[in-house]
Amino acid sequence: MTGPLAELPGWLLAAGWGGVSASGLLIGAVGGYYTPLQHATIARAMTFAAGVLLAVVAVDLLINSRLCAGRDSGDAGEGWEGGDTGAGPNIP
Repeated sequence: MTGPLAELPGWLLAAGWGGVSASGLLIGAVGGYYTPLQHATIARAMTFAAGVLLAVVAVDLLINSRLCAGRDSGDAGEGWEGGDTGAGPNIP
């Protein structure tokens, strides 16, 4: 990392980014308290957030499984790209 942020200690950078994320939560809470929202709008926002959360968890699980398998395990879809997987019809 280069620039003025490179000179700051790591704990200060972490505290700064934590403050940014906490301020976003506070701004959203104040906006939600003073802004009249319909139930459908809240449901759409929560559905989107749940989808993003599931996507992040899926990517994290994929990364962890690839790290556990090792570097020489091939591509993620290696078994589906070719060869006999035993899943097709058994035609003599």
